[in-house]
Amino acid sequence: MTLSAQGLQPGGTYLVEGITGGAQVGTAPFASTLAASEFSADGQGNGIYSYITATNPQSQFTGASLLYLPNNQITNSVLVATGPIG
Repeated sequence: MTLSAQGLQPGGTYLVEGITGGAQVGTAPFASTLAASEFSADGQGNGIYSYITATNPQSQFTGASLLYLPNNQITNSVLVATGPIG
């Protein structure tokens, strides 16, 4: 999966989460760990996240969400965007 974003907080830390479907909608880190699901924007507010999965992400997730982590803390995270996978 590759995600490209512009207009982010310059130098900010972001987390990509998968949105799970089914009877109960929820979220989970897109990669196997939180650290592998994070990326930082450059000084101009551009960011690229790329992760290679062993399985089709559509079999596990219905979409993806992008969270901004102020001060690199998930407790104050801010939802920036959501979108489908595919």
